[in-house]
Amino acid sequence: MKEKKTTAQKVIDKLSENTASLRISRLPGRVKKDFEDLAKQEFCDDFGWTLQWLLDQAGHVSQITILIEHIEKLEQRVAVLEGQPTRPVKYATRKMMSGRKIRIPVKEGEEYGRVV
Repeated sequence: MKEKKTTAQKVIDKLSENTASLRISRLPGRVKKDFEDLAKQEFCDDFGWTLQWLLDQAGHVSQITILIEHIEKLEQRVAVLEGQPTRPVKYATRKMMSGRKIRIPVKEGEEYGRVV
C-alpha cells in the first residue's frame, strides 16, 4: 500500500534530493530582488553562477582597495618630498689656483656663486 505524503514531507524529500542547494534567510527584500534580477539578466536565472561572480567581484574590490591604500601612501610621500627644496639645476664652474675646476650651484639672481 502506498503511503500519502504530506506537503511538508514532499518539500523535505525534494530538498534532500538537491544537496547543492543554498538557503539564505534574513535577506532584505531589495537585495533579494536585485540578486534575482542580476541572475536573470546576466546568468539565465542561475543563482550559483551569480553568487560565484559576486564573490569574484568582492575579491577584486579588496585587491583594488589595497592598491588604493598604497597609492595614497605614495601620494603622501610625494607631497612630503615636493615640500623639500630641490637641487639647483644651474652650476657655475670656477677654476681654483691649483688648476682644478669645481662646479658651484647657482641660484636665481646669482652669478658664479655670488649675489648680483
